[in-house]
Order: sequence, then C-alpha cells, then structure tokens
Amino acid sequence: MNRQQTEFHLPRELTDTLLTGYSATLRLAVVRRWHELEAQQAPKLPQTMAQALRLAAEQAEQIEAQQEQLALAAPKVDYVDRYVAANGALGFRQVAKLLKAKEPEFRAFLEDCKILYRLAGVLTPYQNHIEAGRFAIKTGVSQVNEHAFAHARFTPKGVEWIAGLWGKHKAALALDGGVQA
Repeated sequence: MNRQQTEFHLPRELTDTLLTGYSATLRLAVVRRWHELEAQQAPKLPQTMAQALRLAAEQAEQIEAQQEQLALAAPKVDYVDRYVAANGALGFRQVAKLLKAKEPEFRAFLEDCKILYRLAGVLTPYQNHIEAGRFAIKTGVSQVNEHAFAHARFTPKGVEWIAGLWGKHKAALALDGGVQA
C-alpha cells in the first residue's frame, strides 16, 4: 500500500505472551508444560513403606560414603592443622615428627615409593623430586673439620605433598586391617 508502518521489536518473553494470547489451546499447552516442570522440581515423598525404606537405605549409603571420604581425608586435615605454624625447609626427623610417623617406618615408605635413596649412607632425594620443588639441597663446608656436606630438606611444598601420600598410605593400611592410622 506504499505507506509508512510502525514496527515494534519485542523481546522473546513479550512475543511469546502476545502469541499465546491469541490461542487458547496454545495457552493451555504452555500452562500444562509449566505445571509439568514445577512438578519435576518438587521433592517426591515416598508413598509406601517400601519406598520410604528404599529412600532411607539410599541416604544411609550416601552418608557412609561421605564418612569414608572424611576418614580418608582426616590425616591430611590433621597435618594441615599442625603445619600452619611451620614454615621453611624441614629435615627428615622434623617431617616424621610433624606427621607423627615412626622414623624407620617413614624411611622405609620413602625408599619404597622411590622418593629417597641412600647415597653413601645419606638419604638423598631422587632428582625428579628436587626438580618438582619438593626438596631443597643445602650444601656447605663444616667449620669444625672442613668436610663438605649436603643435606636434603623437605620444602613446604614437599611437606604438603608427602603428608598427602603418607595419609593415603596410612588410610590404606587401616582399611586393609593393618596398622591403625
């Protein structure tokens, strides 16, 4: 008709409202879907004793699984509480005491896990752990007898890492019925 028309740009929500306003069947379909979606979100209460028991059993299993996860994490949580005050590099004995580990057992664990090995009678970390920043090597010369020395010390990163491994190790022993953590 070659005349100017007014054009409106409506957002999706208003367009849907306008379209459903013209059709009663479309409005009914939208309302039904709306109620269906609301019903899916509502918690479903058990209607029979069997359903209630099943729900209780599922919740009990979930709680047991969560408690098991907490038990596995307990050594690491305990470590964090003790480690907060500590800082700097720590020696083997200090780390063993921090983790409440018996030194011979802790030493065997470190050797079995290929973390430390004996070099001329001295516990020495494998190079990959030094490169990962878990250990710092302190070297020097004794002022008393002028002998050169090198001491491996756990860095804070290394202490945190080994505490996690030690906690998993102790938890695995506890689950296997071995020594209690």
